[in-house]
Parts: sequence; C-alpha cells; structure tokens
Amino acid sequence: MAAAKAMLDDIHQPLAMSRNDSNVYVFGNISNHNIVIACLPSGQYGITSAALVANNMRWSFPSIQIRLMVGIGGGVPDKVDVRLGDVVISNPTTSSSGIIQYDFGKTVKAGRFQLLGALNKPPQQLLTAVAKLRADHQLGPSRISEHLATMRERNPSMDAYKYCGAGQDRLYDPAYEHVGDSCDECDLSQLVRRDPRPSNCPKIHYGVIASANQVMKHGQTRRRLAHELDVLCFEMEAAGLMDSFPCLVVRGICDYSDSHKAKQWQEYAAATAAAYAKELLSVIPSEQINQGSMIDVNISPSREKSSSDRRTHLLDSLRFDAIDSRHSTIKSAHAKTFAKLGQRQVTCFIDALDECDEGEVRQMLDFFEDLGQNAVQNSIGFYVCFSSRHYPYMDVQYGVRFTLEDQKGHQADLEGYVRSKMKTVTRKQADELIQEILRKASGVFMWVVLVIDILNKDLQRGRIFAVKKRLQEIPPKLSDLFRDILTRDTENMDDLLLSLQWILFCKRPLRLEEYYFALAAGLEPESLAEWDSSQITKEVMNQFVVSSSKGLAEITKSETAAVQFIHESVRDFLLKDDGLTSLWPDLGDNPKGRSHVRLMNCCHSYTKVDVSAYVQPGEYFLEEDKSSAENLREQVAEKFPLLEYATNQLLYHADAAESLGVLQKSFLREFASSLDNWTKLHNLFEQDKISRYTQRTTSSFQRTAPHLSGSRLLFMRPYMGNMLAQSKF
Repeated sequence: MAAAKAMLDDIHQPLAMSRNDSNVYVFGNISNHNIVIACLPSGQYGITSAALVANNMRWSFPSIQIRLMVGIGGGVPDKVDVRLGDVVISNPTTSSSGIIQYDFGKTVKAGRFQLLGALNKPPQQLLTAVAKLRADHQLGPSRISEHLATMRERNPSMDAYKYCGAGQDRLYDPAYEHVGDSCDECDLSQLVRRDPRPSNCPKIHYGVIASANQVMKHGQTRRRLAHELDVLCFEMEAAGLMDSFPCLVVRGICDYSDSHKAKQWQEYAAATAAAYAKELLSVIPSEQINQGSMIDVNISPSREKSSSDRRTHLLDSLRFDAIDSRHSTIKSAHAKTFAKLGQRQVTCFIDALDECDEGEVRQMLDFFEDLGQNAVQNSIGFYVCFSSRHYPYMDVQYGVRFTLEDQKGHQADLEGYVRSKMKTVTRKQADELIQEILRKASGVFMWVVLVIDILNKDLQRGRIFAVKKRLQEIPPKLSDLFRDILTRDTENMDDLLLSLQWILFCKRPLRLEEYYFALAAGLEPESLAEWDSSQITKEVMNQFVVSSSKGLAEITKSETAAVQFIHESVRDFLLKDDGLTSLWPDLGDNPKGRSHVRLMNCCHSYTKVDVSAYVQPGEYFLEEDKSSAENLREQVAEKFPLLEYATNQLLYHADAAESLGVLQKSFLREFASSLDNWTKLHNLFEQDKISRYTQRTTSSFQRTAPHLSGSRLLFMRPYMGNMLAQSKF
C-alpha cells in the first residue's frame, strides 16, 4: 500500500466505515479523481482474500467506477523480454479476456489438464484509456520514471523503492534449480545472456496474466505454461476479482516465477506498477466518470412538458387496475431490478406467505432461492426475510428459521401490551388476569388484542366480578374466538354478512365512503341519493365500520382510508375454516358465487341512483376534453362515492358469479334494459376516449344480450369491446 499511497497528489482524512467492513482504506486524489485504496491483510494472499477485500470495498463504495488491481507479480521472460521492474498490464487477446485462472479445470484423457471457464474482461472504459496511453508512449517516453523520482523526493525514507541495478537482475536457465539460501551460491554459468538495455526506465508489456491460488516457483513449469497459454506474468489475486469486481490488472515484475525468487525487487516493482496506474488515471477525464451519475437539472421548456407527462404516467401506473396487470410480470420485473442494482447489497422483506396459495408460495421460494444462488456466484450481498404464520409449513433449503413465539422478549411484549391496554384494576387483579391471558394466548398476539377489548367492556361497566368468568368462557383457539365474537348476539346479522362479503370479495379494498354506501346499496337501496356529508359524517362512517363488522374490520391509516379486516386470520376463519358457511348455511355450497351475486346487485342498484343534476340526457361523453371531464368526474365521485366502483366492477362481479356456476341470464336481460344509463356512467369515468362506448354499440348489445346465457355469457367488457370494434362513429 505504501507505493500506492505515495503516488497520491493529496491524502484525505479517513472516513467512518461500516463495522461490517474489515478493510482499512487510504483516501486521496490523483489529478481530479478521488481515490480509495485498500490492500490485503498482512500475511494473507490469494484469490479468496482478494475477493473478500474487493467485496467489502464494493459494498462500502458502490459508486466507484474505475477499478485497478495494482501490485507485484512474477514475470515470464521466455517469449518476451520481460525484466525485473517492468510493468505488465492485463489486455484481452483473440483467445483470452486478459486474465486466465490456470489452476481451474479438469484432467482428461492421457492426464492432460483442460482449463474451464472464462473470466471477465477489464471494463471498456479502462481498455480505451490503455489504448490512448499506448499511443502516447509511441510518441514519447512514459512518465513512470518521473513519478518515481517525485515519490522519492517527497518521501526520502522510501530508499528501498529505488531501482536495484541491472547487475542484480539475474535470469537463470529454466532448468537450473536454486541452490542455498540466496543466489550467491548459484552457478553464474547458468545465467541467460541478454543484451543490456539502453535505459533503466521500466518497459510496459500488454498481454495475458495467469492467476491461481498458488505461487509459481518453477522455471520449467513457467516456460511450459507460457508456451501453452501465451502469458506474460503469474500472480495470485486477479482471478478472484474479474467476475464480481471487473478491473484492470497492473503488475510490477519482482521475480521470474522460478526457484530463484527473492524479495529484493518487490518494493521497486510495486512502485513502478503504482506509477503506471497514476499515469493511466491522468488520461481519463474526470468529467467522463461523473457523467453517468449526474442529474440533469437544466430542463429546457421543450422537455418540461414531456417530463411532466412522464411523471403523470408513472403516477397513473400506481392505480389498482395497473397494479393488477403486474401479477404476471412481477418475477421478470424483480429480476430486472435486481440486475440493475449491480453490486449493491439487496434486502427483500416479503410478508404473509400464508395468505398465498401453497403452490404459488413454493414457486416464489424457488424463484428467490435461484436468485440467491446467482447472487452468491456473483458475490452479491442478497438477503431475503419471509414472514408467515405456522401454516402452511414451508421448507426453505438455505436459511435460518425464527419462530416468534420462541424468541426472547415475545412474552414480555405481550405482557407489556396487556398492562398498557387493560382498563383500571388493582395490581393484584391485573397480575392474576395477565397470567391467565398469557397462558390461554399461547403467544398469539391477535388473540390477546381481541380478548383485551372484550374484557375492557366489562371493566368499564364496573363488572370486575364478571371478568374472570368471561375470561374462562373465551375459547383459546383464535378461530373459535372469531366465531364467539360473531355469534354472541344476533343483532344486525344481515349487516354483518354483507360487511364480510364486501371485504372478502370486493375487486379492490373499498375506501371508507365507498364501504358505507356499498352496504347501504344492499340494505336500503331505496334510500340511495347524494351524499350529505353534514348528516353522514366521517365519524358516523367510522362507527358503522365497527358496528357492522362487530369489530373485525378496521380503517387503514393511509391518506385514502380503506376498510380491511383487523387481521388476515379473520379471512382464513371465514374461508379456509368454513366460518362463512357454518354461520350462514343459506349460502349453500357456493358461498363465493352467491356473494358475488349480492355484490353485483349492490353495484347494479347504485348505478341507478339519480345523477340527472350532473349528467344530461343524451350525453355520452365521447368527445369530452380532459379538463372538463375531470372536473365533472370529481363532482360526481364526491357526491356519489360508490358510483365509480359500481360502474366499473358491476360486470366483474357478474362474471365472477357466472364463472363460479351461478348463471346470470336474468341479470343480463335486466342489464340490457338499463344499458344506456350504464354506458353514460362508464364513459364518464373512462379516461381513455377509445375505450368509451357509442350509442350504436349499446343498441347492438341490447339486441344480442337476451340470447346470451350459460357458457355463452362472457365478461361483458371484452364482449362490448368486440362490438365496439365493429361499430363506426
């Protein structure tokens, strides 16, 4: 690291690093480039160690764009006149990417070793810079000697980094093995005769570098591999970097990869490699590096509108209908997002696997396991956390399983919740109740939430004497508790059923106002009119959500408050545990189909509400401009909160009922008679002109509809779309 640090124009102050990053860094700048330098831990070397250092650097500095692996290596002087202190640069050839891992392969017939795989090339940006520097060196000498002189001038103590002299550059015959502790005892007659160079300036060689997890210290093996692989240098780190940390490898030659290895030239070789890296950076403009990450804040007037349109399009894509269309593309979209994140660490949180079909969950787990294996192969930090209830049981091949109920502190959290929510009782009474609550809860938080609410009703009435008995009566199983809540009294059971049906089977979660009028459309359709917010306030609606669902529904705290179950276990009780049919046997063996029929009727009733104050007779909104249509749409939606949902999803519920075996022939005939009104409403809420229906289309449908029934009843929008294509405006 000393040679690289000495090449910095300026040294910067250290930065606070993540505790997960074990690297030690030096910060500075060369020309206009900010530089961060890391090195292998003392005494460690090899492909794995290099990969760990590079991965830590990549995660701590994800925006690094120029990567250089600078160090020392053993030269191959058999085909090219490579000498100690020279520099070898990894450069792709027609048969190699510039780096070969020569110990990775298999032994085949006749004991021949066959290499496998190919490593990444250096980044194109660096190869372009290398080409420019090579051209510069054809016109004049390199600046390596200049940078070395500046280094020694600024750092007089770096005497070990000076040129060792041509007399100390000894190349022995490859077949001659080293003798003794130093080369002083070696036979000088075995030296290879080479012409002296006219200058001591290091030469730069471009070609293939051989990398492996072993030191090359055998002259004959060096010569054989040099002939087979056409390499110029041997080293021990680059193969661990090229695929996950693509870089240019710069090696100063400190020995000849034979048994005569000595450390005398290591410092000088490290300095020549660092000096080349500094010169290379000088030919890469800093503007070229920053361009990819710059944000263009200078938006011209001609682009401003298109940028605004793009933002509008992105916001529109978040609508429920658009989100539904992503179900078939989410896997490919996630994989693309993962790829675009590059080397950054990725963490995914996926909640509620138990709410999915078991087959879908298995596919999802397989998908993420494949992603995880790919991430490991590419040295990417990829973490996934799945959460699920205990059923269905899912086996994850690689991972750690945590059970919430078994974690330290879970019981203490439950106790803390009970103490904070339970209404006034004495400390002794509270302790007795809490122990019994925790015992019966078996670690299920939702059970505790529901039970505390039940007990508080008695406590608030001063019926402390009745609390213990009530607690004993409450069933310990969550599904039995839901049944107990729903059947404790028989008041407003029709409200309850319709509430549950809407939350279970609506096309999308209903907003608070939609929910109120959705139930009104089914319970009192003759009372439907404009919403008078002075009479039916948000507070009234909030109370109605709780009372109609007997406390099993809640309102989300988002800006557009929606109605949902207090927990997905309520949905499971009603559907998976057959709670819906056991409580309402009149639904028969087809509760879903009959529920969709009821929701269809609610929608149909609401589409008949009187909107004549806003929609004129004969108005089909075919040519309505965007602004005026938007204003009218907002007015109507505000006064009739369920109307957009009822119009757009009426046919969805009809089709769902039909697909579940409840024939819709009678509905189809009734719908045809009121189609003119539905068409006006559809066109009012349809923002895309081409998707609006003409009067001619509706007339054609009215003639055809009475003849459709059974298996010929299709989802009406595609059907009407086909008729629309045959109509002319």
